[in-house]
Amino acid sequence: MGFRNVLVPGVEADDVIGVLSQALPQHVVIYSGDRDFFQLISDKVDVWRPKTGEKRPTLVTDKAVHREFKVGVRQWIKYRALCGDASDKIPNACKGVGPKTAALLVKIGVDASAVEFRSLPLMVKVHPRVIPLQQHWRNIHENYELCKIVCDASDKRLPIEARTVLSIAAGCPIPEAWYKDDRRRSYYAMLKFLADYELGDAYERRETLWRIP
Repeated sequence: MGFRNVLVPGVEADDVIGVLSQALPQHVVIYSGDRDFFQLISDKVDVWRPKTGEKRPTLVTDKAVHREFKVGVRQWIKYRALCGDASDKIPNACKGVGPKTAALLVKIGVDASAVEFRSLPLMVKVHPRVIPLQQHWRNIHENYELCKIVCDASDKRLPIEARTVLSIAAGCPIPEAWYKDDRRRSYYAMLKFLADYELGDAYERRETLWRIP
């Protein structure tokens, strides 16, 4: 049917999809019930969700997300980090902070991506029990990291083998980690890697993939 499966050992399927959605030049369509993918929605990336009892899936848009959750797709991860989502196995990190409160906190600038808690004057007005945020900030930030999808094939959180396979799948150059002092040895190490992973198509394009840093 013209579909290609991409399996990268040691990498979550969400991250594989995230990298390819950003690296591929063409328009991307993601079909999934996983709401983590809302963060990828853009002019280039569409997310379609199946609905129980309905034959046709629903196109998820930024406006639709904002209408239902009171936050846009750009704030989606920060929102989910605060209130959690049992359906996607994301724990509620702070008791008393549900979807409505989380949306308000994001609106006034509470940023779950920050490693350290940062107090804001409007917090107490939004929620009288907001003080526990500081006590539970580590769990909130861990939720953020859990929800965040990797979108860059060169992201160093991924092992070099995974970065290489994703780079090849996305049509990007080989990661710079292959370029060592002994370039000849690194080049042949790359060829062995392509052979071990049975990446015949990439092997044929080895000279294109191997760039001069």
